[in-house]
Amino acid sequence: MSVLDWNGGVILNVDINSVNTPFLNEAAEKGPFAEETLLPFVDQYADTQIRALAFCVFCQYSATPSRVWTDSLALHDRRTENGVEVRYDRYEYKGIYEWYAHGIDPYGVWFRRCRQRGMEAWLSVRMNDCHCPDEVASFLRSDFFYEAREKGWMVGGAYGYYRNCFDYAVPEVRRRMLDYMAEQLDRYDVDGLEMDFMREAVCFDYVNRPDKAEIMNGFMRDADRITKAAEKKRGHKIKRIVRLPREIEQCLVYGFDPETWVREGLAEHVNVTPRWESCDNDMPIARWKERMPSAEISAGIETLCLRNDGGPAHADADVVNGLAAAYVSQGADAVYLYNYYLNPYRDPTNAAAAAYARRTEDVIRRCGSGKTIFSSPRRHIVTFQDIAPAGCARYKPLPLPVGAGDVKEISLPVGRVFPSARAKLILGFSAGSPASVRVSVNGENCTGWSPCTVPAPALDFTPTDAGYAKSGVKLYGCPIAARDADRYVIRLEAAEDAVLDYAEVRIR
Repeated sequence: MSVLDWNGGVILNVDINSVNTPFLNEAAEKGPFAEETLLPFVDQYADTQIRALAFCVFCQYSATPSRVWTDSLALHDRRTENGVEVRYDRYEYKGIYEWYAHGIDPYGVWFRRCRQRGMEAWLSVRMNDCHCPDEVASFLRSDFFYEAREKGWMVGGAYGYYRNCFDYAVPEVRRRMLDYMAEQLDRYDVDGLEMDFMREAVCFDYVNRPDKAEIMNGFMRDADRITKAAEKKRGHKIKRIVRLPREIEQCLVYGFDPETWVREGLAEHVNVTPRWESCDNDMPIARWKERMPSAEISAGIETLCLRNDGGPAHADADVVNGLAAAYVSQGADAVYLYNYYLNPYRDPTNAAAAAYARRTEDVIRRCGSGKTIFSSPRRHIVTFQDIAPAGCARYKPLPLPVGAGDVKEISLPVGRVFPSARAKLILGFSAGSPASVRVSVNGENCTGWSPCTVPAPALDFTPTDAGYAKSGVKLYGCPIAARDADRYVIRLEAAEDAVLDYAEVRIR
């Protein structure tokens, strides 16, 4: 099949707090308290290239009513926590509480609406979220958090930010997660159950737990039995989805055994993805497809692209399109977006929110079809892998020192390139320049360099002339041949010491 015929679509994760909370608050203010008021939240994705919405219902608490975990209704009424006074009824849980108080379940409304508008509805559960580890109290925390911490059911201080992750070696932890998934599948009729192990991947004291994969395989078999029971009740298939780190071998270090899961039918869709700090331009999607040919493999794309000196830098639509082109060319079955927000009731006077929304709307209208991906502009930027387990090297090719007389290469996957395309190479140096470093791409020398700027997109918090490169890095651009090579190998031969900090190929 030609990549131009690819039509895998876009899967979008709908965030439990950053998206749902403001929408439900604003919908409650807008009124009336009727299902029709909630429908625009799903309708905004109809007639795009979205194929499935993965609604996150659980992080450290349940957004939906639950007898298993502390839920949003109980947190709305909470007044003391961990010895301090708290109030979560003024914003965090105000809107969702009011909708349930009026007898309307927003998630039930949204799941039904997805099917009416031709999209799949997935129930997404974060398997070990650990936001806010340092706070004395947090609007995210369930009562079980404090019980588990007191009883030593967390992975512990050796894991830093992840120290409050629940330890899946503890039977009580596994049982609670299984009971919750069973409860929610009994409550809602959905097309898929997503187990999000990227929030967080630290589910064990994995350095000291040799039987971790065996334990997690047992957990996944239990989850499969729960899903089969729900399928029998609903009378249709419920897809099993997992979100996992980029490397199969690194998954095993954490205790995840995706090849066994796929072979046994415990996972049918694997989302290979970064965690958060940056989108990853070189995840080995082709290797996943080769080793698990029966599974559907999606390529996860985060909202951030590198991080400039001033803080987060969001990927613009052309960057996302470049990632989609590279991964579709490797055989990805779908593009999966995480932290891409849309709110149909957003404040129209908020310019930043409007720019962010335009970016996301652009992405979901072109990154799910080969025809639109490969016919529109794309940017291929060398980024990095944001997390890896202890003892494993991260993919992080930049910065790249090149000493005088050295020859070094970096490889940048770009996917299919068609004859009518034009290409430009942009390199950023904190030391040296193309005048002191001979550059070639796939064996062809690069000439005609000139200084350039790459402004950050308007949706960024702190735009700079360096764009996604750090400030102080000098950028140079050069036209190059738009060869259909899948990967562009950039070769550097230095006459004097240099440091390459940034690399991008633009294809038009």
